[in-house]
Amino acid sequence: MKAAQFSFLLILLSALTCGCSSPKDIDVDVQAPPVVKSGDEFVITATIDNHATVAQKLVSLDIGDEYLKGIAIVSMEPNYKDTMHVPIDDTRSFVFDLPVEPGKQLRILLHAKAIGTGDHNSQIDFCINSNASYLSRTLRTAVE
Repeated sequence: MKAAQFSFLLILLSALTCGCSSPKDIDVDVQAPPVVKSGDEFVITATIDNHATVAQKLVSLDIGDEYLKGIAIVSMEPNYKDTMHVPIDDTRSFVFDLPVEPGKQLRILLHAKAIGTGDHNSQIDFCINSNASYLSRTLRTAVE
């Protein structure tokens, strides 16, 4: 795990110094309920559509700390391979390394629980093919 974290930090540092790019021929979306009650369990749906003629890879989903202050991720379908906090980015990275076949959609279900009241808002990054190639979407849920 330490080796994976070190490798991830090296890749992240490289991305920060060399610049990041957006993946091509990929569309991403995230759907979460806008309002839930404290203690409620709910599902967040992340989708990746591959419009390329070759397979691409979902490397990870990275969720901002601000969102996770009030929302706990209980499990995912399919399950992630590893997770780590990325302090330089203020995110929690959930590593998948799953193929997204040409012309297909990959759907990730994030089973979550509302644990703290407030308006929880941050970005979710869909890292495609590498940690330096990603698309971001807003993830927001208010907990009453």
